[in-house]
Amino acid sequence: MSGLPDLSALMKVTVPRERAGSQTQARYDFQANFGILKLVELRESGQDFRIIFDIFDDIMVVDSAYKPENARFYQLKSKDPGDWTISEVCKKVGAQAPRSIVSRLYAHVVSFGATVAETGLVSNAAYRFKLLDGSTTSGAHHRIGGTELHADEVNKVTFAVNADITPADVPSWLPKLAFIRTTLGVHDQDLFVIGRLQKHHEESDSAGTVKTLSLYKTLHASIVQRTTFSQQGIDPGELISRKSLTRQEIEGLLARASARPRSFIEDWDIIRTDLQSHGVGSFAQIKFKTAALAFIQQRNSGRANAGTLSTFIRNWIENNTATVQCCGSVLEIADHMLAATTGRYGYSDVELKAAIMVEACEAINATT
Repeated sequence: MSGLPDLSALMKVTVPRERAGSQTQARYDFQANFGILKLVELRESGQDFRIIFDIFDDIMVVDSAYKPENARFYQLKSKDPGDWTISEVCKKVGAQAPRSIVSRLYAHVVSFGATVAETGLVSNAAYRFKLLDGSTTSGAHHRIGGTELHADEVNKVTFAVNADITPADVPSWLPKLAFIRTTLGVHDQDLFVIGRLQKHHEESDSAGTVKTLSLYKTLHASIVQRTTFSQQGIDPGELISRKSLTRQEIEGLLARASARPRSFIEDWDIIRTDLQSHGVGSFAQIKFKTAALAFIQQRNSGRANAGTLSTFIRNWIENNTATVQCCGSVLEIADHMLAATTGRYGYSDVELKAAIMVEACEAINATT
């Protein structure tokens, strides 16, 4: 045992932060694009992770999908033009504590204790802070640790934190405080992130050929979906699942972004003929196709229940090879699977059948 508090349990009992102010599309874009860069960084580390969007902070990264021991918290702030000063990050905003950037970062220590590995402000703008040697940081400084700050700056941070949180042990927290300047700018963010994705894929051992633009759109949509998800009364564990991505889920997204010989849509004419031969009329055909397209979009954007259903279907197909090979169509495969399962994963019978047809079609094409 590590001796640390149970981080999974803490996440389920800690009250999510209050969302202050309205969220603009520009802010969502900055969060999503930085989120993609962070996902790439985490994937390249080779370690397990779960990255959680907009529950306890803009981004929370834990070191394991299911048994985390430490957490890192990041506030994302774009700024154009101008630089950051200590006075700005210590400035009180609003009437409810914690009211400053630094006190909101320190608040994670109150909630999560020794499991906190890092609390950071992330921005595209430069920091103008006084350092221990009396010099002032510039745009060339991309990471400034709390222990690097001059005593004058530390005093301002301490005052801001103590104004909102008592008692507070700022000296013990300073080694976990970081001011990070991201290379992601305010303008042309998509081009920058797409380039980073392309470089990552070229240097990785991922199988298949990934269309980088499609992968970018999928990841961006997936993160925005998680960032904006909100549901009153939802179970805390389910909320975390719906607003996070794990390493395993990212690998699944990358695998699905890889080129396949043919897609469900490309084979639609064959499937439509099969539906007609089984007495399925045009109205029902439209419902099947609509449900199939919706499932593909949900699965490819990382929707949790769609991903779980996709994994179940593929495992069933793999474990029932003899049955599948005896079927004359994907419709027959779907009928066999529907008869063998009682789970619905939040889908109607039509939606579930359409999902099975999608996965069966792709599995067959992958082996031909």
